[in-house]
This record gives sequence, C-alpha cells and structure tokens, in this order.
Amino acid sequence: MKGRREGLREERTMLQMELRALEKAAGGLTGLMHQGQDAPAKSEQIRVRMAALEAECTEVRERVGTLDALLDQAATLLGEPGELIHVDTLTLRLDRMNRRQEDRCSATSNPVTLARVSFGERMMRVGILARFPRDELLPEEDFIDQAERYLVSDAAHLATTRHGKHL
Repeated sequence: MKGRREGLREERTMLQMELRALEKAAGGLTGLMHQGQDAPAKSEQIRVRMAALEAECTEVRERVGTLDALLDQAATLLGEPGELIHVDTLTLRLDRMNRRQEDRCSATSNPVTLARVSFGERMMRVGILARFPRDELLPEEDFIDQAERYLVSDAAHLATTRHGKHL
C-alpha cells in the first residue's frame, strides 16, 4: 500500500510539473505563435488525471490508516506466516572459553542450537530458545513499593536535616 501511495504521489508531481510547463508556454510567445487548440485540451486532460489521482490517493490513505486495514494486514500475516516468516536452526559448537569450534572437535566442545528467524528479505534475528522451571525464576520485584520506601526514607531524612545540618 505504501509503495502504491508513493507511486501516486510521484505521478501527481510529474503531472503538476507538466501542467505548469504548459501554462507557462501558453502565456509566453510560444503560446501566441502556436495558437492551436491542443494546449488547452491537453491541460484539461492533465487536470482530470490529477483529480483522479487525488481521489485514488485519498482512498489509499484511508485504507492504509484505518484500524480495519491494520487488522487485515495482521490477519494476513497470521493466516499465512510461512510466506513472510521463516524459522530455521543454526548449530554452533563452542569450547569452554565460548570460542566457536569446527564440527570435528566435538569431544572438546558443546553444541549450542540457535533459532534464526527471518521476517521478509531484510530483517533477521538470531536467538536461543530456552526452557527452565518457573521455580528457578527470580522473585518478582515490586518497583512501586521500592520507590515508595526510598521516597519515604528520603522525606524522613530531609525532615531531620536542614541545609545539611542535623536538627
């Protein structure tokens, strides 16, 4: 959609330049010398084409910017992810110092399997997929509670001191 919109904008710019050139030629000596009816007709054709381009550009802009269009794009992506997202594995062998080793050194190295995810042609991410039990997770921290404790302790500290002197 964005490519189509850019194409419409470029075509509109070209038509505007052509229309300006026709209008300048019609107003100068060239227009007086060539008093044919071709220039006004061509100018009108360009104006009609520009109006059609404006309408099409508005329609494309409305389609791209609406929530329905975004949902349609998401549904397309999720409906056929194989066309847009490609996942494959990449296995590396690392020694004890985490240096990459060739496959033939399997006795002194450990395999690490990575997931390589490609989104279209230009974006690629590589990561490791890992599972571990929930009980091994660090406890969840309550950042609001911590911030409140710091604010209360700072307020108490400020109340007992004035200009760096204890009261």
